[in-house]
Order: sequence, then C-alpha cells, then structure tokens
Amino acid sequence: MKREILFRGYSEALNKWVEGLLNQYQSKIYITQEKIEQPTLGDPGGTWIYNEYEVHPDSVGQFTGLCDCNGVKIFDNDIISVKVKHGFNSDLLNEFKEKNNLDSLNGIGSHFSGIVRLDFLRGVMFENPENGYREPMFTRHLDIMRNHSEITITGNTFKP
Repeated sequence: MKREILFRGYSEALNKWVEGLLNQYQSKIYITQEKIEQPTLGDPGGTWIYNEYEVHPDSVGQFTGLCDCNGVKIFDNDIISVKVKHGFNSDLLNEFKEKNNLDSLNGIGSHFSGIVRLDFLRGVMFENPENGYREPMFTRHLDIMRNHSEITITGNTFKP
C-alpha cells in the first residue's frame, strides 16, 4: 500500500492543527507547509513559499493513509467512532467483533470507538481503550470498516 507521507501537529501559537512535513531543529518540532505561488510575468516558474510552525511534540501524528466517511484524513492517535451500517452478519465483521472484544457490536446502528495508532513494524493498529486490546488493522478489517460502517473522527489523544 502506497500512502502519502504527511504529518499533523498542534500549533499553540496558531491554536489549531497544521499538516505538512515534519522537521526538528535543536529541541523544537516543526510542521512545514509548502505551496507555490502563481507564476507571474517576472517569475514564470512561480515561487515556492514555506511556512513553518512550531508544534507540541506530543501532538505529532503521521497520516495513516485512511480517511473517515467525510473524507477527513485519519492520523496516528486520532480517536474514531465506527457506526455499523449493514452487513453485520458477515463472517469478517464477526471476526473483527471477536478479535476486538466488541460485545456491543450487535447489529445495524451499533457503534464502537477506538484509537488509531501507527506502528512502524505492524502498520495501522486499532486500539480499544476499554479493554486494552490492540491489533493490526489488516486489509480485510479495513474493508469491513469501509464497506459496512461509517467512520468519523471524534478527537485525538492529545488535548490542547
């Protein structure tokens, strides 16, 4: 799976989340955003502009390659809510329910929450903070979540 390399962090100076490339200078962490200004008559190639924002180190998360049902990018340490739409009798959904100890996942309209973690050895992980369960979100589980549920981001483990 090829995914965009992108980071997000919370800028206390701007009082908001910023996305871009991750940089460190001395003991400070920065997110750098780059854009190109429209070419002008005097500068036909355009001009690259870099905006750099200091971010809180504990807030930094990498893009997982996944988006929620509204097209919002899901980053490491985001808290997601998953609402079952249909197909809850499928074998794969039952396997996901059993592996994650989700007794509340019992039909259309039921929902559960968890934290998305990015593990560099095992990939995207789903963590259920209610029972401490953590496991890789294999392709078949991601397909369940995409095709049988609505995923929305409800927060992040970092609290500004």
